[in-house]
Parts: sequence; structure tokens; C-alpha cells
Amino acid sequence: MIEFDPDVVWFCERPPIYIELLPLERKRRPLDFWVRRSSGRQSGVVLHDVALARDKACPLDLLKRSIEASKLKCEIWQAADMRSRATYVRNLKELQPFVAMEQHSDDQMATAIVAHLERVKTAAWSELIALFASRFEGSVNMDIARLIHAGRVKANLGDHLLASSTVLCLP
Repeated sequence: MIEFDPDVVWFCERPPIYIELLPLERKRRPLDFWVRRSSGRQSGVVLHDVALARDKACPLDLLKRSIEASKLKCEIWQAADMRSRATYVRNLKELQPFVAMEQHSDDQMATAIVAHLERVKTAAWSELIALFASRFEGSVNMDIARLIHAGRVKANLGDHLLASSTVLCLP
């Protein structure tokens, strides 16, 4: 989710930053991520899963109090929340390779896709493929994924698995 967030300009996985777990002496909890957003705001992310031995020893309320005492801006992402977003996360994983491709986006196609969505309001992924594939030689999937990543196009990624019927619209 961090990699696909268009507001995230930089992130570090497993930074050397720790939360001192109070009142447990010499017990620390490392951050899972450090994130910098386009606004310049930076914060940490801690993944918390009570099924893991590490987190059984650190109840959620202790972690929250320790983060507050550290004065570090930090989000806690709980495993239960992540599981409830399983479809969304799976879809992001499918889109990410298109976003990461070395091939350059086609600005002309991106403009045409956005203009088409302005006219029709919503369109299935397959409709855009059918409409633009003959004009833009097979890079339609990549450009749609990049438009979603950039926040210029919205998709119902949390509702069902990515498919030709995935609905696209403007934000």
C-alpha cells in the first residue's frame, strides 16, 4: 500500500529507528517503514500482528503509549485491518509491476484515457483496452495502472479482484 500511494515520494523498509517500549527496560520495537510524503511530512509505520511472538509480548495499548511518549509521528497498521483489505492489497500487487516497468508512459494515451472518462464518467477496464489498444500498441494496461497510481483515475480495487470488468472513473 505504501508503494502504490501516489502521495508517497520515498520510503525505507526497516529503517534503523526504534520505539522504546515503556516501561519495559531495554525493550525496543523497530519501525517497519519510514515514509516521506509529497508535502514533506514524514512518519513511521509499525505493523502489529498479535499472532506474532514479537507482538504478543507488546500489547497494542503499550505500543500506542510508547509511540506517544517517543513524540515520533507513527501509524500502527494492524494485521486484522490488513486482512480486511486483502482484495485491495492483492489488486495493488497486480498493478505494481505495470507501474514499475521501465517503458515510458505515453502522455498522449493518458490524456486520451482521462478525456474519455470525462465524457463517459465510468468505464470498465476492458472498454478502455478495446478503445485504445489499436492506437497505442499494447501499453494500455501499463498506462491505466500508472494513472491509478498517480491518483488521476480511480478504480474499485477494494470491491473485487482486478478483472476486465473493473470500473474506472475520475477521482
